[in-house]
Parts: sequence; structure tokens; C-alpha cells
Amino acid sequence: MPETEGRLKRILGWLRAGYQEGIPGQDYVPLLEVLHRQLTDAEVDAVVVAIIEQAPEPIDVHMVADAMRRRVLEKPSEEDVTRVIARLESAGYTVRPAPDEGQDGEDGEVLVREDF
Repeated sequence: MPETEGRLKRILGWLRAGYQEGIPGQDYVPLLEVLHRQLTDAEVDAVVVAIIEQAPEPIDVHMVADAMRRRVLEKPSEEDVTRVIARLESAGYTVRPAPDEGQDGEDGEVLVREDF
């Protein structure tokens, strides 16, 4: 478990660097999409719980739950995903194209850094 806890801390540090003022509501769904490209469902759930618990100001849990449901039911727009990626990259973290774009039939798929 210590490896999992360390990974969670690194992910949260990465998100704090990209969203120093907190995550705006309109970024929840695309952020979940970006996270799901690299993390398991359980890891994303752990990140969401930690974000809610550690937020400097209260987060509307219902808004986050709705974003999680929407992420499953609908894909965020490419514009929203691009905005989230740009925000995280501005904090110094690389979001890069997948090595073999189109390998799984989805051109333009992106992956977050593996060293978080």
C-alpha cells in the first residue's frame, strides 16, 4: 500500500500545481477523462475523495458525483480536454500523444506522465 499512497500523493501534487486556485466545476468531467486515461477506476475514486477531503474550501460533492456520472455517460468535448491539458502543462507536467496513435482506433489519444 505505501506505493499506492505515494502515487496518490504525487497525483494530488500534480493537480495542485495545475489548479492552484482549485478545480473549477467545468473542468471536472474533462479532468476525469484525462485521469482515466492513465489510472484505474479505483485510483480515480481515491483521487476524487482526496480532492474533496483536502480542498481549502468546501467542494459540492453532488457536483463531483454528477461529473463522475457524466464522464461515464458522455465524452467531454475535445476543447474541454485540451483546456485541461493546457492547464496542467502550464504547471510543468507533460501530457503527450500516445506512442502509437491510432493503435486502438482512437487518433489523438493522450496520456499523462507516468512519473506522477
